[in-house]
Amino acid sequence: VVVVASSPVSPASSAPPLLLLPPPPPLPPSPRLTRIVNQLLLLSQTHPEHHQVIWQSIPIEALTQEVISDHYSSFMAKEQSIELVCELPSDFMYISESELFSSLLGNVLSNAHKYAPVGGKVMLWLSLDEASKSLMLRIDNEGTCPSSSTLSMMSQRFYRAPEHHHIQGAGLGLALVKQIVALHEGTITFMQSDSLGGVSVSISLPVFAGLSA
Repeated sequence: VVVVASSPVSPASSAPPLLLLPPPPPLPPSPRLTRIVNQLLLLSQTHPEHHQVIWQSIPIEALTQEVISDHYSSFMAKEQSIELVCELPSDFMYISESELFSSLLGNVLSNAHKYAPVGGKVMLWLSLDEASKSLMLRIDNEGTCPSSSTLSMMSQRFYRAPEHHHIQGAGLGLALVKQIVALHEGTITFMQSDSLGGVSVSISLPVFAGLSA
């Protein structure tokens, strides 16, 4: 009698084959993260020691209207109103760089929108100061003005006001505005709005030779 010994069956050999699934697609970056990265890039690119401004004549009123339109849906989401008061000549042109100026206006408007209450108001004034030969921008928001110590720190990178810790932000927008103002050899100040009660941001930009008004 011949006995044929069979090989023992390995437990692994009876297991079902492993299914190799493709890795999941990467999650898209959040809008907030994208905004922070873009602001950090702009901060680096617009440093006065590195950025070479491409000076060009810009129709300031038209560009301002365009920036307001870009932010209109955000204002409507909080049922806020925005009013532009332009006291510039109808043919006024300012020597700047359109992308820089749009970023300046957009970040100040975004800040005013965030700190104005639901149903609140934001006002923007454009004018010329003949004495100092400067273009003047002022953006006020309705609401509560922070302390004087907070106002003095508002344009510092990553600064977050203690009284506004509940409002989302990275503390980069106004730092970028300050840097763009420096590129134009201008000034920026923060104070309490005498008309709306919130923050008033005043920007003075010198009128360079070659400007037509």
